[in-house]
Amino acid sequence: MELKKKLLLIDGHALFHRAFHALPAMSNSDGFPTGAIFGFFSMFFKALADIKPTHAVVVFDVPGGTFRDKLAADYKATRKAPPDELTMQLPKVKEILAGLDIPIYEKAGFEADDLLGIIAAKTAKDVLNIIVTGDLDLLQLIDSHTEVYRFKIGFSDIQIFDADKMVEIYGLKPSQWVDYKAIRGDASDNIPGVPGIGEKGALDLIKTFGSLDGVYEAVEKQDKKIKPGILKKLVDGKDKAHLSKKLAYIDQKNHLDFDFEKTKIGDYDRQKVIKLLNELGIKALINRLPGLVSKGIFDTKKNSSLEQKPEALITAYLLNPGQRSYEPQDLAVLIERLKKHGLFGIYQEIELPLMQVLANMQKRGIKLDTAYLARLSKDAESEIGKLTQKIHKLAGGEFNIASPIQLREILFDKLQIPVEGLRKTGKTKALSTAAGQLEKLRGLHPIVDSIFDYRELTKLKSTYLDALPKLVGKDGRLHTQYSQTIAATGRLSSSEPNLQNIPIKTELGNQVRQAFVADKGYVLASLDYSQIELRIAASLANDPEMIKIFQNGGDFHAATAARIFGVKESEVTPAQRRDAKTINFSVLYGVSAFGLSERSEMTRAEAGEHIKKYYEVFKQLKIYIDSVIEQAHKDGFVKNPLGRVRFFPDIHSPNWGLRAAAERAAVNMPMQSLAADILKMAMIKIESRIKNHESRDCRMLLTVHDELVFEIKPEKVDELILKLKQIMESVYQLKVPIVVEAKLGPNWKDMEKYGA
Repeated sequence: MELKKKLLLIDGHALFHRAFHALPAMSNSDGFPTGAIFGFFSMFFKALADIKPTHAVVVFDVPGGTFRDKLAADYKATRKAPPDELTMQLPKVKEILAGLDIPIYEKAGFEADDLLGIIAAKTAKDVLNIIVTGDLDLLQLIDSHTEVYRFKIGFSDIQIFDADKMVEIYGLKPSQWVDYKAIRGDASDNIPGVPGIGEKGALDLIKTFGSLDGVYEAVEKQDKKIKPGILKKLVDGKDKAHLSKKLAYIDQKNHLDFDFEKTKIGDYDRQKVIKLLNELGIKALINRLPGLVSKGIFDTKKNSSLEQKPEALITAYLLNPGQRSYEPQDLAVLIERLKKHGLFGIYQEIELPLMQVLANMQKRGIKLDTAYLARLSKDAESEIGKLTQKIHKLAGGEFNIASPIQLREILFDKLQIPVEGLRKTGKTKALSTAAGQLEKLRGLHPIVDSIFDYRELTKLKSTYLDALPKLVGKDGRLHTQYSQTIAATGRLSSSEPNLQNIPIKTELGNQVRQAFVADKGYVLASLDYSQIELRIAASLANDPEMIKIFQNGGDFHAATAARIFGVKESEVTPAQRRDAKTINFSVLYGVSAFGLSERSEMTRAEAGEHIKKYYEVFKQLKIYIDSVIEQAHKDGFVKNPLGRVRFFPDIHSPNWGLRAAAERAAVNMPMQSLAADILKMAMIKIESRIKNHESRDCRMLLTVHDELVFEIKPEKVDELILKLKQIMESVYQLKVPIVVEAKLGPNWKDMEKYGA
């Protein structure tokens, strides 16, 4: 049962310190440091947007010792005193939280972890507690109504733990976590653990014997499952192990005056918070401030006007598409603002009529072959079993393949696979087992390919084969939900399911598309804009070389390869065309030489040389891209030719990474947003035609990226495909031809190209 009340429990101490150390030094014009403030609220606002809580509270440590210092005089003794640049920012964090009307809890003699545990225990069972932290210490608090939302790296790499996730990753129950810590210890808190026993050894002991007491019962019996060397370490470290458990344990029965009702998220003094942020010189956070009406965030009882009027939501979105939630305002006022900023045309001619188009498509849905998916799921389960056995055999023993910790131990400790060039992650600086890093290990050991196959199959099974049938309506059709106001680029997004994420680049992924089938008496038709963003780039940049290639109807990627590699177009190899394609789309997304090398098999030097050559060929494109970046820096926003706007608050960020990301997004915005608008205009015109003339012969069902999917009567295919292509190709005029490719088939996978 999904719990309707969600309490966000913010580990303020952990997030504040993480923010300070994660970012380079930042300060306002007066020299006041602001990095920890900026980082703290970046994480706080992300958690609000992701979780959409109904209640929230922040807890902090207070100066002075705790009961743990009485147990161990050297507890946390290795920690240095925080620098003044950090401590002087904390009052400002609390002042902003007060402006947001978020209660803060502190108590002398207790750490923030203790307060989080006490509060989680005090809430009713119909409340879902979500603890937001950067540490793993709090995993012991997980239960049937408490989860942990953990920032792993930086401010965007998130890991959400419930009891099942703990078992999947560590093989432990939440109640066993403190026993594991008792043996493993924690260097950051100067908790000793058992000297000489590391992460793997501690996990193995707790998984084998269940608890710290179980481990020492086995020690007393000199259990043969414990190796002699480990046995001696356990004997010698017994006192330290039991002390470590007391230090790591969070007692949830301690007293705290806590009022759940006061944590309810409601109205707040937005202008006060904006004033504080302006004074601190961190205006980039203003656009991320929670609105007063977002569903699931902040009380909407007093502010229901916007929630009840989708037109108002769309106008607010058009005025600032990067904002996650919006304040209630009179629709007439919003319309005037649209007119003032040149956005009324997009609202009236595109977004408003599109609402009904999307509603019609959602109502129609698309037929799903659930029996086929059930067969695929069964086959996948069998294949996963075989892969599991194969991986265990290659590893020389059983382990949890889904656990990064155990996988790391197998790959790098046991199998000794070379680790040169692999990124390290987390505060422990452990080697990453993420897909992008494991990709570098392909060919070094056969287990790596098998792990990729295992991951693909398990994700395919859980995300699609087992999940999609649960979303099918009584009519046997899948009714995805579209949103016009989520993607800052103007692109449409979908949920339940997210159609954009259905895989197409692998054979296994394509099998999912085979489950999307035509209704009886119809065929499926896919009409897809060909290289639309590149065509838009050629037009906006007015690049003569790009325009010439498109006007001649050539293969743009092959033509690019010929120019970069200095060969005839007829002599371009598949590898050269593939590299050229990667370069083409990388340039549109503002990717650097480093980014291009990560996306391809090029070295960074080769990538840099190719990008340099690319801009020598397409000189006007380079001038255009530079002008867009300059405009973004000057104005703080970028517009597309129809007037759609996107703001880039991080374009002036002192953080190089944030600033570079904003520049990349600014470069791509005019192209991607215009592509989205062209598709939307085509959808509106097509729906009008279908409604008036061909409603029984043709149904528009889905849109994904630059593609539209239809059901068409077979006898009407020739007539209707021609009309649909004509509408899609003529709805907007570029300096190069707009081309739409059509395919037909019984399902979304098995489609053949239609026409010449």
